[in-house]
Amino acid sequence: MQRCLKSVALRKSFRTFLQEKQCVENLDFYEAVQSYKTITNKEEQQARANEIWNTFVSPTAEREVNIDSGVKKRIQEELMSPKSDLFDAAQDWVYQLMATGAYLNYSLTPMAKTYVSHVQIALSLSRSCY
Repeated sequence: MQRCLKSVALRKSFRTFLQEKQCVENLDFYEAVQSYKTITNKEEQQARANEIWNTFVSPTAEREVNIDSGVKKRIQEELMSPKSDLFDAAQDWVYQLMATGAYLNYSLTPMAKTYVSHVQIALSLSRSCY
């Protein structure tokens, strides 16, 4: 799963799979949190935290991700003064859901096997150049 998230080609293929299964919000949330963690400006961080909350975490969110209610409550309590780790527990939760569910199913598809073999070949070629 980690290799999939780091590889542009694998992630694109995984995204297509998730779209077909109508559960791409998990990957979108994961990526939004990764981006959020890089923000250093407090005002921008607050705005982005609210956006992530409203889009993925709030009980009224249109694209609500499935996370533990205790994790959700902690995020809501800390939303007024967010830190870079605000969504870490939720991101870990969603990562585990993807790794044990959608990614396992994806990894069995011909599409995934094709991309994985191409990535492995590319890695082998890049290592042999040294």
